[in-house]
Amino acid sequence: MNWLSDFDNKKVMESRYPSPRLLQLFATVVRTGSVTRAAEALFLSQPAVSQQLKRLEQLIGHKLLENREQRLQPTAAGSELLRAAREVSEALADLDSRLAALNQGERGQLRLAVVNTAEVLVPQLLGAFARHHPGIELQLRVGNRQQVIDRFTAHSDHFYLFSQPPDAPGLAACAIIRNPLVVISPPGMNGNEARSLDWLCQQRLLVREEGSGTRRALAAHLRQHHQHLQQPMLMESNSAILLGVASGLGLAVISQHVVDHGKAEVQQLAVEGFPLASHWYLVWHRSSRLPLAAQRFAHFLHHQLPQLLPAELLEPELSELPALLGD
Repeated sequence: MNWLSDFDNKKVMESRYPSPRLLQLFATVVRTGSVTRAAEALFLSQPAVSQQLKRLEQLIGHKLLENREQRLQPTAAGSELLRAAREVSEALADLDSRLAALNQGERGQLRLAVVNTAEVLVPQLLGAFARHHPGIELQLRVGNRQQVIDRFTAHSDHFYLFSQPPDAPGLAACAIIRNPLVVISPPGMNGNEARSLDWLCQQRLLVREEGSGTRRALAAHLRQHHQHLQQPMLMESNSAILLGVASGLGLAVISQHVVDHGKAEVQQLAVEGFPLASHWYLVWHRSSRLPLAAQRFAHFLHHQLPQLLPAELLEPELSELPALLGD
C-alpha cells in the first residue's frame, strides 16, 4: 500500500491538515538541510518544493524553517510539525504492516541503534529474529554513545541499546543482558596473580573516548576508590584496543563480550574489584507508539534470549519487559 501518493494541491489547501506526502516533503527538507537536495531526493523540481513549503507554512500558520549553520533547520513550530510527521508516518506504516500481516504474513520495519560495544552480540540476536520474522525489514545503526544519544534525541529509531542510558526525559529502559567489564593483558603475564587497583592505575591503559559507557563505568569505579589513571592512551574502537593489547601496547578494561567475540590473542587478569558489573539496556521513548514490528522484537527478546544466551548473562528485569512496554 502506497500512502505517499502524488500531491493534490487543491485538497491540501482545503484541509486544515497537511497530507502525508506534504509531511514527507517537509521531513525530507529537514533531513537534507536544503531545498535543492530535497528536490533531488523526491524527484521534483526546486520551484515545486519551494512552492509546497510556502503552502505548508500558510496552512500551519507558522514559519517552519530557518537558515542556521548553512542549512535549513526547523523552527520551534517546525520541530513540532516534524514530530507529528514522524508519528503519522509510523502510524501509517504500522497500519500497512498490520493489514499485510492479516493477508500475507508479517511485514514492517525495525530500526535499532546500538553502542559499538554491543555490535559483537546484536547481529546474533537480529539473525535469530530475522529467522523468526523474515518479512520484517531490519535497520541497524552502530555508533559511540554520543552518536546513539543523538539518534535517541532525534527519535530516529524504535529501540536503542546502551550500557549507560542517558538521563533524558521520556526515556524508558529495561536491563536485558549483563555486560561484565574485565581487565585484559597480552599473553605471557600471570593471569591468576592477584593485582591491586592501585597497580592497575600505574599501567598504561588503552581506553575509549571519555563519553563511552565503558570509560564512564571505569571512571566511576576509580572515583569510588579515590584512584585515577596515570597513563591512559586513547583508542578509537574496541577492535583497536584488542589489537593494541595483543601487541603489547598496554592493558585495557573492556567488555567480556568483546573479548569473547574478538580474534586478538589476549588474556584476562585478576584485578581487585573486577569484573565490574555493567549492563546493556534496551531503551525506547515512553511516549512513542511502537509499531508492530518493534513490538515483535521486544517480545522476541523476552521469549528467545533465554534460548540464545547463557542464564548467567541474562538480567532478571528481562522478565518485566512486556509490562514495561505496556502489554
